[in-house]
Amino acid sequence: MGRSKLGVRPYPLMCESFSGYLLRLSHVNGLDSISELLIAAGVKTPKTTGYSNWNTKNIDDALDGLSRVLDRDASKILECSDALKTTDEKSDGSSTVHYTHARSYEPHRHIQHLNARFLRICPLCIAQKGVIDYTWQSLTVARCPEHLCRLIDQCPDCHKPLKWRTSIFDACQSCGSSWANYQDREFENVAFTDIERVLLPTFFGYIPKVSNLVSTLCELIISIARPFDLFIDAFEYLPTIPNYSDVLLRVLNCYVNTQALEQWRRARRLHLKPIALNTESLVPTKPREINDAEHYTFNVPVNNELLDYDVCVKQKRRKLVKTEDSKTLRNQLKASQLANCLGLATSDFRFITDTFKPCTTTPVLRDQLYDISEASAYLELFDNKADAKNTVHLQANSKLLRVYMTKYGAVLNAVLTGEVQGEMTSYPTLSSVAVENTSLIAFLRKQLDKQLTDNVSIAKTASCLGCGPDKVKELVVSQKLHYAKWQSIETISGPSLAHYWKTHYNDGLIQKLYGM
Repeated sequence: MGRSKLGVRPYPLMCESFSGYLLRLSHVNGLDSISELLIAAGVKTPKTTGYSNWNTKNIDDALDGLSRVLDRDASKILECSDALKTTDEKSDGSSTVHYTHARSYEPHRHIQHLNARFLRICPLCIAQKGVIDYTWQSLTVARCPEHLCRLIDQCPDCHKPLKWRTSIFDACQSCGSSWANYQDREFENVAFTDIERVLLPTFFGYIPKVSNLVSTLCELIISIARPFDLFIDAFEYLPTIPNYSDVLLRVLNCYVNTQALEQWRRARRLHLKPIALNTESLVPTKPREINDAEHYTFNVPVNNELLDYDVCVKQKRRKLVKTEDSKTLRNQLKASQLANCLGLATSDFRFITDTFKPCTTTPVLRDQLYDISEASAYLELFDNKADAKNTVHLQANSKLLRVYMTKYGAVLNAVLTGEVQGEMTSYPTLSSVAVENTSLIAFLRKQLDKQLTDNVSIAKTASCLGCGPDKVKELVVSQKLHYAKWQSIETISGPSLAHYWKTHYNDGLIQKLYGM
């Protein structure tokens, strides 16, 4: 059982975060941490240490005990900017009140939650006011708008990370350096820029009207934190990046200044191992403007050193490599990315996954990762050749493939495995191949026969016969083709199409029509 009441019971301030208020409340009552405060209030301590990201249940449980030891209503405890009251209406007309953090969440962003779980502070504000501001935990804020200095997440002297302990109000918890002596001379005369103001959260934790900007910045944050990776991991919460404010300032500079982004890309390219495949399309190339009328400025000193943060690689990716060296992770990329580098649609890439084997064991293509260096090495050694005098050039949009109801990826796989004689004609991509006529026709005929064992849509039938959908329906009326039985939509019977094709078409005619 906890205390009956706390001895010192200050009210929260409007600029104060909920977690910051709990830490200050612990401090003025002689406690060491928020955990000790919760124990004193008779509340079970949550497993998470990310106080800025407590879920609704964590907050509700804490408020039950805090209301008692503070002798005040929960609404008075939550008169701070990043904890909101929500009401759940029930079918019987009653309602239940809950409280939650006002954090911006977007499931499709590279960083879903915009509140950092690691502690960030302005040392000068802490020294002068003894309050933790609600904006400091936002991933979109790099500097204090009042003192213009960078927010810190580790001590400038001993470089140890800051902890959610009450000693933070006086000095560094590790070396004892006083915040009153803190100076950030490089930034003290650099005015707060317009884009920095736009990205300041409101009193309720939201960043209005710039959701596209925030999504782009989240992608750039991970890209710049892992500059040599081709694949950009997505995170629920941002990993603990030391000196995060420096990373964010560089992100803002690259977003606003296209020249700065190009400079970063050039520096990145110099450190990458040469790969035959083109990977430039995988790296952000230019800022995505939110509105043509909006033009931001950013004239702030930026650290241009390329820093590589291992924490920005998910643990499940680390398990895919046999060594501890994270450099081996640089060449990993998604199936859609590798397909793009190979000049293929993802639907065609599916056919060659036995040739380009994934690093992952999952059977789901969108979750698979591939090593681009292995793919590049395979293409360099590929030596399947075709007789130049007796070949046909194929691409994904070739009409010949539609006649035989065959995907380009199927032909490509046959070439790569040696089933069909052919060679690449657009190295280092696979966007086109030259294939030997005889083996190609034999392969395409097998594919067509396989397709015609099942029912065929009218659109595919029209492509196969080289006519329009209306002509297909006329053939049905004249009994030359038949609709498939027991189908809710109009489809053509595969056997009837096979019979018509053999009667009116043949491989020799097709070869003549397409100049083979």
